[in-house]
Amino acid sequence: MCTGAVGAFHGADTGGAHTIAIEHAVNMLLARVAFDLLRSPKFKLQIIAHIQKKLDELKVPDYINALQVSHGHLACHRAS
Repeated sequence: MCTGAVGAFHGADTGGAHTIAIEHAVNMLLARVAFDLLRSPKFKLQIIAHIQKKLDELKVPDYINALQVSHGHLACHRAS
């Protein structure tokens, strides 16, 4: 076992030659969760509802009727 690999995952089949720092592993996991959330229609609707709720709470001048979210893109590419 390598002594300098505290906080790292060791590849069992390579005898510990390949290690991934725990910070990188957590980063990869969180990136995957965020990737899946951004593509979830349910999550998108929740975000839009939250933004709409905040817009409804704003004080606007009388000449502006209402502020409404018409559509939302959560930094995802659309399929052409």
